[in-house]
Amino acid sequence: MQGGGKLDALGQAQVHALAERLRTEELAAVYSSPLTRTLQTARAIARNHGLPVRQRRLLRDIDYGVFSGKLFADARVSDPALWRRWRDAPHTVSFPQGESLAVLRGRLERFLNEVKGWQGGRTVLVATHDSPIRILCCIAEGLDDSHHHEYVTGVASITTLMLTTDGLRLREHNDTGHLRGIDDA
Repeated sequence: MQGGGKLDALGQAQVHALAERLRTEELAAVYSSPLTRTLQTARAIARNHGLPVRQRRLLRDIDYGVFSGKLFADARVSDPALWRRWRDAPHTVSFPQGESLAVLRGRLERFLNEVKGWQGGRTVLVATHDSPIRILCCIAEGLDDSHHHEYVTGVASITTLMLTTDGLRLREHNDTGHLRGIDDA
C-alpha cells in the first residue's frame, strides 16, 4: 500500500540473488509494472540478458485508492469494516477511489492476451506485485477472486506460469530458494 519507493539494501541483495538465479534462463522479453521497485528488479534481470524492460501499466498492483501510500495498520484503523471484508471476503471489496480484484483481474487478462499474441510460446519474465501474482495464480487454477488470500507471495520470489492455447497453468508458486542466506532481519 505504501507505493513505489526504491529498493533498500536488503531488497537490492534479494534482487541480485534473483537475477543470478535467472541468469541462464532463455528469456524472449522482460515486462514490468512501472513502479520503481519492480522496474529495478526487471532491469537487474534484463541486464543479464541484454534485453530492454517493457513497462506495462496493466501490471500495476491493485489500486488501494484513498489508502494508497499508507501503512496497512493505519488503513485498518481508519476503516475497520472494510479491512475485515478485505481479510474475510476480498472479492467483495472495492477500495474507495481505487479498484476491486475484479478490475485487477480484467487488467491482467488483457495483459495475458497481449503477451500470448506477441510472444507465442517463448519465455517471458514479468516483474509485478503481490496481488497481481495472487490473481494470476487464481486464473491459472480456475479459481475466483475469493481465493486471493490463499496465495502468499514473498518478495523476490519466482512464480512460474505457462500460457497455452488452453489457458494459463500454474507450475510453481513462491519459490524463494535463491534467497537462502540473505539476512532479512
